[in-house]
Amino acid sequence: MTLILIEQGLSSDEYVSLIGDLGDVQKRIGSYTYLSWSLDLSETLAILPCPSDVAHNARLRFFMQVLSQANGFSHRLTAVDLVPLEMLAKDYGLADDAVTALNQFTASDDLDAKPTTDLSGKTIGVYTLAESAGTRAKRALEDLFPGCRVVVNSDLVATAQLTSLAKTADIFVFAWKSSSHQAFYCVKDARAGNASIWAPGKGTASIIRAIFDHIG
Repeated sequence: MTLILIEQGLSSDEYVSLIGDLGDVQKRIGSYTYLSWSLDLSETLAILPCPSDVAHNARLRFFMQVLSQANGFSHRLTAVDLVPLEMLAKDYGLADDAVTALNQFTASDDLDAKPTTDLSGKTIGVYTLAESAGTRAKRALEDLFPGCRVVVNSDLVATAQLTSLAKTADIFVFAWKSSSHQAFYCVKDARAGNASIWAPGKGTASIIRAIFDHIG
């Protein structure tokens, strides 16, 4: 809904009001359980047009709210959480230490620790119509799992490329909230007995989290 509203072209006042409403929601659900949702939303705000400097400041305050809340449960954070946080900090023009401050209390003693599962030589397929999220997820996954190959597909219909990727990928994540019906059935048929991973949201954080939860 947020994506649709912003793409329709909100005035500066309408945009700021929307961010205010989102901030109220964030106050209620600001927990580790909903971190992926919060990061997906922050990403949506970061990559879509912003009507004014006032609106830009409003969306920056929202992301800072997410960062502040994350500090409260930073002992639960892992590299899988910190990678999208660091990407977003750059999107919002924050200093390099804006996220690294969270590292002090993260669950890992090694602040740069990667997931222990070895996916080198494996192919991860990602389907999403949100091409920017797919591109960002590819970059993040290849950083988290060195040696893996990440292929992103955003075809609207059943194409040979999508069918081939769904058949051959060792891991296939489907962002169903950003997909077409034809693509869904194409992947379902192509995967046959191989299960797909369903990302709970449209953004980079949800795609990464879905894969991490699957292999963890």
